[in-house]
Order: sequence, then structure tokens, then C-alpha cells
Amino acid sequence: MNEYARPVFAGVREGERSHNMGDQPTWDSGERFRPVGAVAQALIEYVDREYDVVVDAPVALPPTHARGLGHDVSRIVRISSRRSGEVTVWLVFGAAPGVISVFAGLFSQFDMWFCGCDLCDETWQEVADALEEVFLQLARGGVAEGLKPGRSGQARWSLTSSSRDWSGVMPLKGVRRRERRLWAERLTELSEGRWSGWTPRP
Repeated sequence: MNEYARPVFAGVREGERSHNMGDQPTWDSGERFRPVGAVAQALIEYVDREYDVVVDAPVALPPTHARGLGHDVSRIVRISSRRSGEVTVWLVFGAAPGVISVFAGLFSQFDMWFCGCDLCDETWQEVADALEEVFLQLARGGVAEGLKPGRSGQARWSLTSSSRDWSGVMPLKGVRRRERRLWAERLTELSEGRWSGWTPRP
């Protein structure tokens, strides 16, 4: 299997911090984060070459993932496996440059949000680092999901990586009982609630 390599962007410069240190920060156009979208596309093309997956473009997200979406959408890409128990991943491209959301499994979500404020020191490279880390860990190792039942029930997910632990919790309040039952049934089919990563192509 070939290793992933980030595309090289000629002429891309870091956005400079504004000298306006007043009470109201100014907002840039987000253009300095545009390379993040190209990194996301490179990741899609990489896994399509290296893993036995199907890449398609659905017109909508599953309802659970759609509830966790906090931005306008320009494009959705779904990466799924032909094998039972391997994770399905959605990459959602936002309308603004560089805005990407990653969803996986039944209810896992990973925010690639950045501020975009002129006073913010975050760079497109930092956002791309997080995107690559989450996406490649999903490809190689999947994600663990679990349900904590009860009146204060929660859906939990965890993606352990080399540099940090990506995990999250979603309250089950507002989730229909039928949907909860379907989640519970699907998770019992997995070993310890873990979706596997994808099988490499021969």
C-alpha cells in the first residue's frame, strides 16, 4: 500500500493577523483556508485508490448526521465498504472555503471548524492536519461507538490516534426510540461496538 502524501500548493501564504486589536474582530473571506478543500479531495482520491471502497455523492446526509451539521453544504461525499462491519464515512464540504465536516458510523462526528477571524492564529495547515489525522485513522482503524441507556442516555464515540484522542458524546434526548433500537441492534453486530477500517485493495 502506498502512503498518503499531502498535495503541494504553490504560492499559498499564511493569512496575516490583523493589527486591529479593538473590541470587534474583523473577518477575512476565508480564502486562506481554501487549501483544506483540496486536501479533503486528495484524501478521497487516496482511499479510492488504496482501499476496497465505493465513493459516491449522495444528495443528503442520514438524519442523525444532518442534525449535527452546523454550516451550509456545497457537496457531500460518502465512502463506504463492500464488507459488513467496515465503517462508512461522509465528508461534507461547506459553502465557505475550507469548511469541512466528517461523519462516520451511526452517529460519530468530527468537527474541522476554524474561526476565520483576523485575530485568530489558526492556519489552514492546522485544520488540514486534523482532517488528515481523523480521516486516515477512520480508514485504517474505524471508530468505536456505544450507547449509554437511561433517562440521561448518551451516544458515545471514540477515535484514538497517535497525537490526540478524538471522542464525543451526544444526548439521546430527542432521538426517536425506533432509531435508538436500530442503533443498538447494529452495534451488537460489531465487536465491542467498533466499526473496522477499510480493507486495502489487492
